Amino acid sequence: MRRLGDRAFYSLIRLWAFVSQNRPDGALGHYSVEDIEIAADWQGEPGLFVKTLLDLRFLDEGQTGFLVHDWKDHNEYASYADARSEKARKAAQARWALPDDAIGNPKQCSEQCSSPSPIPSPAPDPTPSSLFPSDSDEMRLSKLLFLLMQKNDPRSKEPDFQKWAKEIDRLIRLDKRTPDEVERVIRFSQIDSFWLANIRSAKTLRNQFSQLFLKMSSQKKTRGKEDERLNEKDYGTGTPADQIKWLAQDLPTARRI
Repeated sequence: MRRLGDRAFYSLIRLWAFVSQNRPDGALGHYSVEDIEIAADWQGEPGLFVKTLLDLRFLDEGQTGFLVHDWKDHNEYASYADARSEKARKAAQARWALPDDAIGNPKQCSEQCSSPSPIPSPAPDPTPSSLFPSDSDEMRLSKLLFLLMQKNDPRSKEPDFQKWAKEIDRLIRLDKRTPDEVERVIRFSQIDSFWLANIRSAKTLRNQFSQLFLKMSSQKKTRGKEDERLNEKDYGTGTPADQIKWLAQDLPTARRI
């Protein structure tokens, strides 16, 4: 793309792949400009990528949010993924479910049900007691965690953001963590080579938050001490033997002379 350079072409392909897997109808809904640019792995000026896509009609802005322009016309198979899944679910249910008249026919039921069914446990209420608005800290941090996970693993499936927001709410309200602390730990968890493979949900983030926070803080302190120690030495002065000695102390993995 002449306006933004070669990187923009890569980001556009990343965005299309993200939409195909996570928003097959092409509607980005509650995603903000920042969310879209994170999903596209845009590294340039914030907001410029989405603005350019709107100018060039790669994206449209509707009443419910952003839309990929003419997505269904060019990606018909992907756009009907949810409809195919629902059709397959109903077909499987129709194949394996008992006939309607078997419910009131003891003889037919006895032939198909050789043993009594256990008493089912009470089903949990599927409706959360409260919904978190899209502009709340809980939803913003939940979406940030998912988008950074998506950047590391494009096959990550979009979660139930309300459930994730509930875990973030507990982290802030019950565990007394500030939204800023939660955001810094989320970003750290997805760049650390060990934790990015283990933090795959908001619940895991909350369970491991103390360890993540301590490790993040210790690494920051270690870097600060190293910078301070390096600033105390003047490598341009002293004898060559002194310089070699200082370098050997500050670079323990370097080959000793």
